[in-house]
Amino acid sequence: MYCILRRWYLVLTILLCIAYTHGASQTSHPVIDALNDSVSYDYIVSHPYAAVTILGENLQRARKEEYLYGEGKALSLLGLAYYFQGKYDASAECYTQAMKIFEDLEQYKDLAVTYGEYGYQLKRRDLDKAEHFMRMAIGLALTYSLGDELLCKLYDNYGVLKEMRAQYDSATYFYQRALYMKERRGDTYGIPYSLNKLAGLHMLQEKYSEARLFLLQSDKYRAKEHSNYGRADNSALWGDFYARIGMVDSAITSYKYALTLAQQYTYSFLVEYCYQKLSEMYAQKGQYRTALEYFQRYTMHKDSTHNIQARRTIAELEIAYETAQKDKLLAAKEFELRQQRFWIVLGSIIALVVISSVIASYQYQRKKHAQEKRELELQAKLREVKFAESLANEKVRISRELHDNIGARITFIINALETLMLKKYEELQESIRDVAQFSRETLEEVRNTIWAIKSNEGTLDDLVVHIRKYVQRIQPHLKTMSITFIDSQMVPCTLTSLQMLNIFRMVQEALQNAIKHSGATEVTISIQSTVDDMLIQVVDNGKGFIPESVLLGNGIFNMRTRCEEIGAHFSIESSHEGTKVLCHLRK
Repeated sequence: MYCILRRWYLVLTILLCIAYTHGASQTSHPVIDALNDSVSYDYIVSHPYAAVTILGENLQRARKEEYLYGEGKALSLLGLAYYFQGKYDASAECYTQAMKIFEDLEQYKDLAVTYGEYGYQLKRRDLDKAEHFMRMAIGLALTYSLGDELLCKLYDNYGVLKEMRAQYDSATYFYQRALYMKERRGDTYGIPYSLNKLAGLHMLQEKYSEARLFLLQSDKYRAKEHSNYGRADNSALWGDFYARIGMVDSAITSYKYALTLAQQYTYSFLVEYCYQKLSEMYAQKGQYRTALEYFQRYTMHKDSTHNIQARRTIAELEIAYETAQKDKLLAAKEFELRQQRFWIVLGSIIALVVISSVIASYQYQRKKHAQEKRELELQAKLREVKFAESLANEKVRISRELHDNIGARITFIINALETLMLKKYEELQESIRDVAQFSRETLEEVRNTIWAIKSNEGTLDDLVVHIRKYVQRIQPHLKTMSITFIDSQMVPCTLTSLQMLNIFRMVQEALQNAIKHSGATEVTISIQSTVDDMLIQVVDNGKGFIPESVLLGNGIFNMRTRCEEIGAHFSIESSHEGTKVLCHLRK
């Protein structure tokens, strides 16, 4: 018995010492996190040298404690600070190490933020690589549902990259996506920034009427802000607008107002910009003396800003040095306190370990049984939650199908029957025949919905058969339109019930749009299936339309949403020669 107790004593002593030492190191983790969180984006932009000193010390502290998450955060922030110092190689190295850590830890939100920051900073050095990292960031944000706030920022920045490539349609799409999400979230602070990006983009394309509308909308939001900071930006943007359309006097008025507001907030960049633009405007008017005065102010302000920044940098380095010396002294004191605390705790452990070893065997079995019981209860609850969640999702999907298709049709039938009550006897026969035909079509819609929902999966051949049946059913009612179906399957393809239902509904919506709005005489539906992907197209020879004008329309929005739900890419092309709707699904 004595030998057993002695062994237990030695094992428990070692384990408790290790646990205590590990616990002591853990106490600094919140300090590391708090320091990383306190170094904000605005601080890094305005104090990059001091930020490098602070974050570098925090990085070493995290590495000493083997705290990987704290190390990754410090590296990501250091990458930003080095970027604002112009040390691009050091910035890239920090970002690369941070990405590796976040990926290993599966911290996908931090990884997406790091991808996005690094990609946006590469835009003037390697635009292809910048787009690559931005796409990776957006992909993570969408895959793991990381929140609309992050997605808005990524969409805005990705739109800037597209604008730099002169891909104005793509830039417009991403700016509008960000704007739509901000409006949905009620982000009144972020909305004017998206509106201003759209205004600037339309000015580049010389679409001045559209640019003016976006600026007016932005002004409405700025008018509600407590600060004049945003109004200064808007006034400068109005100056750019007037300068582009040749209204020099209006441009001068706007730049002067922006200058007044910028000086109130010590908004150095905007002050310099307004001085420079006012010099250019007065030069255009031939008032060269005034132009020279503003140019001199621009030069003096730029030089003074540089000198102030230099003095700030020196002061920050001095403060950082003094802080480092104080930190060393504090670290030494902290080490002494840890040693004292360690010996006190170790003595207490030695006094209690003999008693603990005697009762440990008894308590172990009782705790083990209780733990097993709790785990079984937890597993049962988890199964119940998963089942309830899957059931709720299925109910939502079925209710949407019934509401979008069957509910609308039944409402039409009820209204038609109520109308019949008001008609004369001789008019009833034809009207009843129409209602009966529409009821049969509604029954067919119910069968299509049940067909897609009741099976777990099906084949592409099953989908083709249902699309053909639908075309054969509506073709006799189309007097001036001919529908052609082309099936180009190279390999067999298996589809889930959700994929079959969403593709069928997309084709149905595209056909209805062509019938109602296009004025086409020919519509072609084609399905191509290869080893790697599947392409569904609905093409008509109608009058076409401008996709941007109906970007948020229900029909196009529903088709795009259905494609995104099954992981497919949706696009629509239209001109005066016709319209093409595409759904591209990779296997």
